[in-house]
Amino acid sequence: MRVAQRKFIQKRVEVPLFHSQIKKLPFKNESFEIVAHCGGINTFEDIPGALEEMIRVLKPNGALIIVDEGISPVLRKTKRGEKIVKDNRLFGLLPPLQHLPPQAKNVELRWIARDTFYMILCQKLSKEELKDIKPLSYEISIRLL
Repeated sequence: MRVAQRKFIQKRVEVPLFHSQIKKLPFKNESFEIVAHCGGINTFEDIPGALEEMIRVLKPNGALIIVDEGISPVLRKTKRGEKIVKDNRLFGLLPPLQHLPPQAKNVELRWIARDTFYMILCQKLSKEELKDIKPLSYEISIRLL
């Protein structure tokens, strides 16, 4: 965080940085229009809880972006993919789509960095859509190409 802060200062960009537990973010509900998490979600003990907390601080219709290591289905079938997973088993993990909370909509899955990282993009339901949600009554449909 010190390195990031130093770089922000050099670029004269004001970005508040903080350190907290992922399941206890120090922000009010619906604080942000965009929440981005890059790296590490594959190692979280409680992925569903972490995603739920990220959605909690997101405004209705706000964007959630999750990026982490994980190779695409196409790359998995290659020698290169096998070597990547052998060198670091985290690349063999699948995107945690099944753990997205029911408040997530417009879910997209993209493969980036030569198919070695995934990016999950989604939005939080609008206030109107949130009124209609029933606990645990959702399903996620993603087609991997």
